[in-house]
Amino acid sequence: MLNESDNDDTSEENIDVIDFTYARNREYINRACSFRVTYVDLDAKRQIETPEINNWIKRIVVEQPTVEDETSTHISIFH
Repeated sequence: MLNESDNDDTSEENIDVIDFTYARNREYINRACSFRVTYVDLDAKRQIETPEINNWIKRIVVEQPTVEDETSTHISIFH
């Protein structure tokens, strides 16, 4: 994620790196719909910078480790 002012060409970039890991479960629905994919064991980790004060993202919380739809919150990122 990038935290930078759009109008300030002199500002330094502060880039935080997040690694997402997950597994996929494929379920055959039928010939018309084919497969449905559910993502399980969702995890997110941010890479820690030194000094840690440089991190823009302060905390990441996995709210639901199984992704079955796109209508609910699965990960919260706090900055």
